[in-house]
Amino acid sequence: RAQHLLASARSALPQLANPRKLLKSLGEQSEVALAALAWAACSIGMTVLNKLAVNRTRAPVAVVVVQMLATCAVAAASGNLHFGQGWKLWAVSVPPLFVLMMVTSMLALQHVTVGTFVVLRNLGPIVTLGIETVLHRPDNLSCDLHTTASLAAIAAGVALYESHEVRLSLTGFFYLLANLAFACAERMLQRHLLAVKSVDVSKPALMILNNGIGAVLAGVVMLVLAPREGRLLVHSLHHK
Repeated sequence: RAQHLLASARSALPQLANPRKLLKSLGEQSEVALAALAWAACSIGMTVLNKLAVNRTRAPVAVVVVQMLATCAVAAASGNLHFGQGWKLWAVSVPPLFVLMMVTSMLALQHVTVGTFVVLRNLGPIVTLGIETVLHRPDNLSCDLHTTASLAAIAAGVALYESHEVRLSLTGFFYLLANLAFACAERMLQRHLLAVKSVDVSKPALMILNNGIGAVLAGVVMLVLAPREGRLLVHSLHHK
């Protein structure tokens, strides 16, 4: 233990001797921590509010269209729109999966509780870990026993915590499985295009591609398969 502490102290000396480098390292770590907390807050809020919106309006696809249009408006207002190399490949590959992921999540929330939705979606990292390790073989990712056991323990902990809320029907289970598949495929495709293909597109521009094309696709689905949803959404907005 003494040798380990000594080695740790020696490795920390260069950073202590260079305050600027130390501050930069702390700043990067703080940025990652804040980004993770912000993502967690948005993810939790989105799931709960989606459940409320779907229950109130009974128009899941229409809610998706409204969300996508609102996202496009906010992204466009940022003014940071850069469509460089790879935007066409992104436009034809990611938005369809993004729409399928969003629509199946809304349909699933019609038939299952939030607890059930959260439990099954926590299996996603286990699925993507194995696939990404095999396909991309990144240097900073390893699918070993410790990592897999940690992810499984997290999923089991969530299932235990939400066990009193786990209720679903056969229809809800089908939509949940489809949503998990589309979500994993969409996240891995985005990761591949951003990290491997080096797509030169700004983040607001990516949001416009995903949500602009997605709104059109979801609108077509709504008009063909669920034309009543537009009227239900307008009715809900008028009364509530």
